[in-house]
Amino acid sequence: LLASLAALSSLQQVDATLTIEESGALVDLEGLGGLTSVGTLSLMSNPALASLNGLAGPLTVTGGLLLVGNPMLAEITDLSGVAQVARNLVIGLNPSLLNLDGLQSLSVVDEVHIEANAALSSLSALAGLTSLGGYLQVVDNAVLPSLDGLQGVATVGDSVVILGNAALTSLSGLTALTDVGDSWLVVDNPSLVTLDGAEALRTVAVDLTVRGNLSL
Repeated sequence: LLASLAALSSLQQVDATLTIEESGALVDLEGLGGLTSVGTLSLMSNPALASLNGLAGPLTVTGGLLLVGNPMLAEITDLSGVAQVARNLVIGLNPSLLNLDGLQSLSVVDEVHIEANAALSSLSALAGLTSLGGYLQVVDNAVLPSLDGLQGVATVGDSVVILGNAALTSLSGLTALTDVGDSWLVVDNPSLVTLDGAEALRTVAVDLTVRGNLSL
């Protein structure tokens, strides 16, 4: 079983995709400390991965950043050197992840998809974002109480989807959002008691749907 990436200690750049997947004994990313540029960084289905320790310095991501299906991943503070993700940020199915601390430097990303992180309680680390060229999707995060952290996002080029977040009580994190290039969907959030936070919304290019929010 792969337990270390130490043999990659000289690696500085991967132009396409760096994939670390189904590595059963890997607990961190020690060995990637020299990495400064990557196309897409994909960390998927690593059952023992507990931290991203090893990604210490500035890291340019010219494609996507995908953190999916890592059951022991509790924190991502070692992403503090990432200021830009040119395409999509996908964080999903990480049941131990408590927050997104480490992404405070992130100011540019095209698409954001946050899904099924059972312990995730805060999006506050995304406060540096001001616009998205693609979609914003926050889906099935069971204990997430608010969208605070997204207050800076004024425009979304594709859809906004707020779906199935059991503890979400308001849309207060969307207070700056004025224009949506596709649909605006707020669906099946059973604790949502108000649409307060949507007051700035001016334009939705396709559908606006509010459905199945049983406390509204």
